[in-house]
Amino acid sequence: GYHGRMAIFELLVSSDAIRQLVSARKSIADLRRAAMDEGMKTLLQNGVLKIVNGSTDLSEVLSVCMK
Repeated sequence: GYHGRMAIFELLVSSDAIRQLVSARKSIADLRRAAMDEGMKTLLQNGVLKIVNGSTDLSEVLSVCMK
């Protein structure tokens, strides 16, 4: 089951700036940079935050993020 499990995630919020980049067919790198400038955390960053607050450990995060 899933009881006791925790998610780590990356969420891209579709702002006006992001929509404009998509419409202009900009690169993934450009989209990622803009999203991170707007506060998006990557999957790995979210996992590291959960390591720092003691919710999980490095091996668990790396098993998900480094495939």
